[in-house]
Amino acid sequence: MLLLLLLLLLLLLLLLLLLLLLLLLLLLLLLLLLLLLLLLLLLLLLLLLLLLLLLLLLLLLLLLLLLLLLLLLLLLLLLLLLLLLLLLLLLLLLLLLLLLLLLLLLLLLLLLLLLLLLLILLLLLLLLLLLANPDRPFFGAVCLRTLFCLALIVCVAWSL
Repeated sequence: MLLLLLLLLLLLLLLLLLLLLLLLLLLLLLLLLLLLLLLLLLLLLLLLLLLLLLLLLLLLLLLLLLLLLLLLLLLLLLLLLLLLLLLLLLLLLLLLLLLLLLLLLLLLLLLLLLLLLLLILLLLLLLLLLLANPDRPFFGAVCLRTLFCLALIVCVAWSL
């Protein structure tokens, strides 16, 4: 009988040991599951951080692109303004050249008018001299020759 009791005790002990081992295994499994969950959470957090970083990089790239576009637009506007200023300067230079040409033409016309007036005055003087000395024919020929030379000079000046 004692032997049976001992055997029963041993069996109970073995069962207790088995239960303890099972509990330990369950605890280990739970710990492993917890570790796996923690790892998964860490991975998810890392992925989220990576996604956030990527989004930030994309936003920065977009901002840089927008800034570059704005700079390009500003440069284009500046170039257009410079071209307009150059065109205005060219137009002003052309107007100044036209005004100078008109002034030169007016000066030439004034000089020609002065030459004509001088010629008319000389002709009148020579006619007065001819009328004042009708008895000297040699003097009249000299006056006529002088008149002819003056007419030639005026014709050459007019043609130039």
